[in-house]
Amino acid sequence: KVATLPGHAKDIVGLSFDPEDHSLWSIAEDGKLIEWNTATWEIASQHNEQMAERLAVCAVAPGQASCSMARGTRFFLQSYSQSELEYERELMGSAKLQTVCHFPGSAALFAGT
Repeated sequence: KVATLPGHAKDIVGLSFDPEDHSLWSIAEDGKLIEWNTATWEIASQHNEQMAERLAVCAVAPGQASCSMARGTRFFLQSYSQSELEYERELMGSAKLQTVCHFPGSAALFAGT
């Protein structure tokens, strides 16, 4: 089955299903991070920063994801849990993380430039 999920105003640059397939997270050039409920394909939560560039997203568990982003020349790693921003860390130097990956069953988060 093919479906169009309306929610982003610009091109999608990253997708990640959680390990249990309860949610799909998407990021796009419009600065939005959207969590989709895979049972209904409706938006479960969304976070918008129009002046930010979302770089990578990784679903960690149902309702949880990590996202790398840029605000101008500053780079950040964010963690979302139950639709809320849980924490944000600024990355030192020019660490523009293009890939974020979580190892299931652990707290390990791998990222690459």
